Amino acid sequence: MTETLMCLILPCWWLGSDAEADRNNSYGRVSSTGFLCYNLIMDIKKSLTVRDNFLVAYLRQVKEELIKVSWPTRHEVTRLSWIVILTSLLVGLVVGGFDYIFTKLMGFLIG
Repeated sequence: MTETLMCLILPCWWLGSDAEADRNNSYGRVSSTGFLCYNLIMDIKKSLTVRDNFLVAYLRQVKEELIKVSWPTRHEVTRLSWIVILTSLLVGLVVGGFDYIFTKLMGFLIG
C-alpha cells in the first residue's frame, strides 16, 4: 500500500530499482531517498492540516467571544474619547511646563 502511494505521489526519479532495494534492504521499488522525501511531504501536509484546523478553531473561538462582548454606546465612546483627549493635553502642558522651567533653571545655573 505504501509503495503504491509513493509511486503515485513521488516523481519517477525518486524511485530506485529493485536491485538497489535488495542491496540496501530497502522498501521494494522505492529508494531510501524517495522514502525520506515521501515522509517529508507527508509531515508537511500533516503540519499544514493541523495548522489550518488550529486556525479555523481559533477564528471560531474569536467569533464566539466577540459575540459576548458588551460594546459601549456611541455616547459612552464620545464621552470617554473627550476625557482621553483632555487628559493628554493636560499631561502635555504639565510636562512642557516642567521642561520650560528646568531649561530656564539650567540656563541660569550654567550660563
